[in-house]
Amino acid sequence: MSRSSAMSRPPGVAPSIAAESAALRRPSLVPRTPIAPTEERRPPVALILGDPLEIGSLKSGLIQAGAPVTTASDGPTALRLIEQRRPAVIVIDLWLPGLTGLDVLRRLRYRAPAFLVAEFTSPQLRNDVVAAGALGLIVRPVTPEALYRQISPYITWVPRAGATIWAVDGRETSPTS
Repeated sequence: MSRSSAMSRPPGVAPSIAAESAALRRPSLVPRTPIAPTEERRPPVALILGDPLEIGSLKSGLIQAGAPVTTASDGPTALRLIEQRRPAVIVIDLWLPGLTGLDVLRRLRYRAPAFLVAEFTSPQLRNDVVAAGALGLIVRPVTPEALYRQISPYITWVPRAGATIWAVDGRETSPTS
């Protein structure tokens, strides 16, 4: 490797990663027009709540906002769903049949931004939520609008492996623009 190529990559970045990053910035690989995403391309929001009425209300609000949603209503199903679907963000109830939301978060191998939904808050619960790997606690009642505001920074428009990059001429764009 030449001295100049070693200097052009950021410190601590392996040569193969630096080369891959440079290849991704080539103009020919950047789409000129946004391509509408499909649910297969975008990871969903995992909405895991014990109350079917709450699931229905929040799910319809998130879908109206343009977020793909996948749901579960008990702990064991939640574990399988998260490992299989690899959601962009997890919204999980504290009290679920089978396993609590905290237990589910502690057992996950796949990590995604997670928020725990509960009827109350306390210093101990907040500590437990953070220790389980969640980003925060959402206290009920939860409206679809409030939930979307909380999780929207974590709903990714940025690709995972094999997905479309949402950038036009070096600017990030939303897939709906």
